[in-house]
Amino acid sequence: MFGKEVNGDWKFLDQAKLTHTDGVPEGRSDYAGGISPDHSDHFYMSSGGYEKTINPGTVMVKAKGKIPRVDLKALEKTLVNSPKSSQ
Repeated sequence: MFGKEVNGDWKFLDQAKLTHTDGVPEGRSDYAGGISPDHSDHFYMSSGGYEKTINPGTVMVKAKGKIPRVDLKALEKTLVNSPKSSQ
């Protein structure tokens, strides 16, 4: 997995640690995450629908990958131009 730093550099994230969504172990139970059982080079995160969770604190380690080719400016335009959700 990659993240992009404020200065524009891509940073490879080779570990992820699952934590609580609200910071309270006894809190919400509608989140999950882990390595895909079908594709070991994919991970998933879900929220909502009261998924069965994996143990918080689990550390996932992945092999190095290639910097993604993503046009973030085009993505930003899509988000800026999307209709506002009604509240």
